[in-house]
Amino acid sequence: MQKFYEDNKHRLVVLQLPPYSPNLNPIEQVWNKIKKWLAITPWATEEEFEMKIVEALNNPDFMVKMYEYYFP
Repeated sequence: MQKFYEDNKHRLVVLQLPPYSPNLNPIEQVWNKIKKWLAITPWATEEEFEMKIVEALNNPDFMVKMYEYYFP
């Protein structure tokens, strides 16, 4: 990784985030939306639960645009 960085640092921008920053982490926002949706979506078995998660992950309404976090 260090070699890659050294070879490409003129093209890379490294953003230092705080150790725990859920507001700056897009995946945290996605999981937050999915958890809220699962709380109001009925499921009876583990298989149904897994299907609901897959359904949510394939639904663009749950996805967060990463550029909104890094380029306001």
